[in-house]
Amino acid sequence: MLRDVVVIDTPGIGSTYRHNTEVTMGFLPQSDAALFLVSVDPPITEVELAFLKDIKSRVSKLFFALNKVDYLTKTELVEALTFTKRY
Repeated sequence: MLRDVVVIDTPGIGSTYRHNTEVTMGFLPQSDAALFLVSVDPPITEVELAFLKDIKSRVSKLFFALNKVDYLTKTELVEALTFTKRY
């Protein structure tokens, strides 16, 4: 099932260096899917929300992963998931 899969780790968005965001945006037209990594500290940011709104029509499949959940208690994890799912 995962034959012919190529994973590209882009530099991300909202960096101090604008070209990092440009590199990420440049890969979108070549992508069949995107994995969006969201940290729990801080939870999803305004820059990330704007990026998601911008790309949702450009990427056919969008997957999310919540990073650094091992820092949270079970209660905090539920809160983080609830907060992130709203967006």
